[in-house]
Amino acid sequence: MSMVIGGIKQLRSMVIGGIKQLMSMVIGGIKQLMSMVIGGIKQLRSMVIGGIKQLRSMVIGGIKQLRSMVIGGIKQLRSMVIGGIKQLRSMVIGGIKQLRSMVIGGIKQLRSMVIGGIKQLRSMVIGGIKQLRSMVIGGIKQLRSMVIGGIKQLRSMVIGGIKQLRSMVIGGIKQLRSMVIGGIKQLMSMVIGGIKQLRSMVIGGIKQLMSMVIGGIKQLMSMVIGGIKQLRSMVIGGIKQLMSMVIGGIKQLMSMVIGGIKQLMSMVIGGIKQLMFGNVLVLCDCFIQNMSNMHLKGQM
Repeated sequence: MSMVIGGIKQLRSMVIGGIKQLMSMVIGGIKQLMSMVIGGIKQLRSMVIGGIKQLRSMVIGGIKQLRSMVIGGIKQLRSMVIGGIKQLRSMVIGGIKQLRSMVIGGIKQLRSMVIGGIKQLRSMVIGGIKQLRSMVIGGIKQLRSMVIGGIKQLRSMVIGGIKQLRSMVIGGIKQLRSMVIGGIKQLMSMVIGGIKQLRSMVIGGIKQLMSMVIGGIKQLMSMVIGGIKQLRSMVIGGIKQLMSMVIGGIKQLMSMVIGGIKQLMSMVIGGIKQLMFGNVLVLCDCFIQNMSNMHLKGQM
């Protein structure tokens, strides 16, 4: 069974639920719709929602068999809650200009997530997605706070193009192998930890970052951090297998603590103009076979 809803000019509120055999749903072209609640549709496999200009609030949950979700072109949506969709495999969300708050969780089988083009989003919480393998988040100009955690199977993460993000917390992602974070101009605080299998980390192009804490990453092989002009404090530790570390292009760094890195083989630090030698602390439990190009300008 398939459902198509559209071209209803004056509809303000929509509640859809308890339809046992519905397999496919397409909703669009409802200009005045303000509130949407969808749930309790046991057999729904595919959902496409778009072209609803005035929708303000969306709640989607309790759809056990939904496999694919595409949401976009909803200009006025302010609040989105998506959860309790056990079999969802693919999610694409974009083109929602006014969305302010997003909560996504409790989607056990989600494998791929793409979120972008949401200009006004201020708060994002993503968690409890056990099987997510790939995450791409970008083009969210006004996002201020991001919390991502409890995603056990995530392998690849790309986050960028979020101009106003101030605070980022990423943790509890046991299987993450690759992380790229950049192009976040206003980020002030970053905490990354509890990612046991991370192998590659690239962080750069974050002009206003003041504080960075990275730890609890057992298998990290390569770390590159650079182009962070305002970073004042950096703490890196608890990384058992780190092989290569490159840190540079951080003009205002005042304090650096590096420790608990048992297998570090190569470290390159340079282009840090304001770091004073007395403020550098490299803990003695780092076994470093090769430290090269150590370039610290300041008082020696």
